[in-house]
Amino acid sequence: MSKRFLSIVAGAVVLFNAAVFAQVSVQPGITVGMSSFTEKSSSSGITVTADSRMGLVAGGVFDISVMNLLSIEPGLLYSMRGMKMEESIQGYTETITDNFSYLAIPVHAKLKYPLPMMKPYALAGLNLGILLSAKQKWEMTGQPSEEYDLKDSSSTVDMGLDFGAGIEFSLPKITPFVEFVYYMGLLDLAKNPDPDVSTKSNGWEIKAGLKFKM
Repeated sequence: MSKRFLSIVAGAVVLFNAAVFAQVSVQPGITVGMSSFTEKSSSSGITVTADSRMGLVAGGVFDISVMNLLSIEPGLLYSMRGMKMEESIQGYTETITDNFSYLAIPVHAKLKYPLPMMKPYALAGLNLGILLSAKQKWEMTGQPSEEYDLKDSSSTVDMGLDFGAGIEFSLPKITPFVEFVYYMGLLDLAKNPDPDVSTKSNGWEIKAGLKFKM
């Protein structure tokens, strides 16, 4: 009896795996969009959020459909981040702008809901950023602007959580999509952070793109 039961279980596992892998498909794609990032600094329980800085996000993705409702999507993107601060001092305006750029490697799990000709989806995952450049621009009314290189004092890696939603459209050879992603940074942006001060990156991206059916 036990041998027969084990044979049934083994057969069920084989059939399940065959059914799952029969649905696996890979769609490479490209995406481009705009981002809005800022920096949140916390000290002694007080959090200060700078103004956001608009930027560009662009790159490639691979949508790996595991099932009809679930896919895993790694990507490789160029991501512009940073912040902007303005302060009025005795009638003069001082502006400080951080211009950071990263090679971002997001890995998202997407839960899709199939409808005729389209699939809305929710996504969540990790986003690893490798620092490419870090510049800070200082401007004061009536004064020449100055730019500083912050790369040596900035952490070479940023990592955060992504949450978002989107919708993709099923066409014969391509899959257009649009999506919104919110990024919540987990690591301090400074290479040697002050133990009493924490500065992390937060922002959102709106992207559109095309995936190509293999």
